[in-house]
Amino acid sequence: MIFEDRDFPVSVGNRQILTSGRTKYWDVFDQVHRNLSEYYFHWYFDRPMVVTSKRDRELHRICTILGKCLHFYAEHYKEYLHLIPYEPRVLSILEKCKITPYNIGTSRIDYIISEDNRILVCEITARFFGNGYFLSFFADKKGRELAAAAGVKVKDSRMEDMLAYLAKIPRYYNKICVLKSADRSDSIKLYVPFYSALGKEVEILEFDDTSEEEMLEKTQGAFILSALNQKDVLSLSDGMIFRMIRQGYYNDFRSVFLAHDKRVFSLFFEDDFTGRVLNDEETAFLRSHVIPTTAWGMYPERWEMARKNKNDYIVKHCCLGKSEKVYAGQMTDEETWSSLWEDHSVENMILQPFIRQKSFPNHWDGNDYIEYISGTILMLDDRYFGTGLFRSSSLPVLNKGDDRKVGIVLSDKIKKFKGKCLIL
Repeated sequence: MIFEDRDFPVSVGNRQILTSGRTKYWDVFDQVHRNLSEYYFHWYFDRPMVVTSKRDRELHRICTILGKCLHFYAEHYKEYLHLIPYEPRVLSILEKCKITPYNIGTSRIDYIISEDNRILVCEITARFFGNGYFLSFFADKKGRELAAAAGVKVKDSRMEDMLAYLAKIPRYYNKICVLKSADRSDSIKLYVPFYSALGKEVEILEFDDTSEEEMLEKTQGAFILSALNQKDVLSLSDGMIFRMIRQGYYNDFRSVFLAHDKRVFSLFFEDDFTGRVLNDEETAFLRSHVIPTTAWGMYPERWEMARKNKNDYIVKHCCLGKSEKVYAGQMTDEETWSSLWEDHSVENMILQPFIRQKSFPNHWDGNDYIEYISGTILMLDDRYFGTGLFRSSSLPVLNKGDDRKVGIVLSDKIKKFKGKCLIL
């Protein structure tokens, strides 16, 4: 997809800036959210995470191979229903999607850093448009500030490139409608002002407060961004489903129901799947960069082993996010762990081995912490836009307690930081 820049007014507060030539979307976003930078930066490490060019190539390759797998699965998911079944309404929606080519959209790849410094992908986050993408701007900005203080010039322009791409996705529409579930969203408060500054009329339609008739009326001729959870999507009428598909909404339902579903990771360890989409070397690379995953119904002996040895495993709901219904055996008491089997909760979960993670010391807000850091890869459609947000916690599972962030620097000039940096 090729975009062309043009002159247009950008509104920031009560001021209007006329941009020309190549628009600096980084600057537009920065000006729109300047007050937020100070707030977010309070939660950041005083040292950046330095991503070397070698690591960057590794992340890029992970993105490329996972993209191939997702495209293949979007076309062939019916052939794996015996391993990953879906409810009838999901299958009905997926069938309707066939009228348009699959678009990956904002499918963020999340990974942990193992004790032996390996990057291990644990899940893909694709329920809501832009989740973590716009928030990654602040990690980029903080990293640039810390790099400048160390005398390191950051030449990487992928945050600018990504914002330009995101800005121009709805280029043929004057109006954007955001369909929003009741779930809390940091992304919406970031991208709505951004698109408004670029001259778009943006309206948020709260799902619980908007009738189907009103939704159809207001989205007529508008570009649609979805912040709907799966439950609300499943309750949409066929008419609204077709409206969203035909108007090229983000994110594609195939990302919402297929890519976001953690069960797809179990296929990455099945030769019947990888042998059809990857060569042997790509398969070996993928399996060395993804946490081994087992969907319910596959390999019953693994599930029984996990039931009896909780400290070696973690179970996660296959379709939720934000660490909702995620149980690490080491952080879960015996009664709760056993109840997951007794009340059949595990039947909607995936099983992964509990990975010992690399720890990082951090002094923040007057306290010392030993932190675990997880990273993100910004996969947008079929493109790689580099490293996204690094999130940190003193607990091995994010969103279960405290939460901090780490700035990003893409550089090979590690010595210039004189030890005041983390290295991926």
